[in-house]
Amino acid sequence: MTIQAAVRRTVRLSIVVATVGLVLMALPAQAAPVGWSDPAPVSWQEVVLVFVVGPLVLGGATVLLASLPSLIRGAQDAPAVTELEPVESNLDAILGGHEEPAALESGD
Repeated sequence: MTIQAAVRRTVRLSIVVATVGLVLMALPAQAAPVGWSDPAPVSWQEVVLVFVVGPLVLGGATVLLASLPSLIRGAQDAPAVTELEPVESNLDAILGGHEEPAALESGD
């Protein structure tokens, strides 16, 4: 038997042992403890109300509260940008005012 075959056999065996262990650990969770009531099943309307309508209402309320200040103030347009002027920097003085970098000369 090669090492690869031994590794495969060990992995398969460990998967089986882990699966059986998880099933055996979950079995006690199936029974309700003594003294607990058996709750009534939940209708599909309650599920839709809790998992669909509730989050939509909360999301809408959040959007409304976030946009409320701008709704109260009214929509104000941002100032228009006409044209940007070039900014002088100290880098131009260091480079000697060259717009483009000089081409490298060959070492011939």
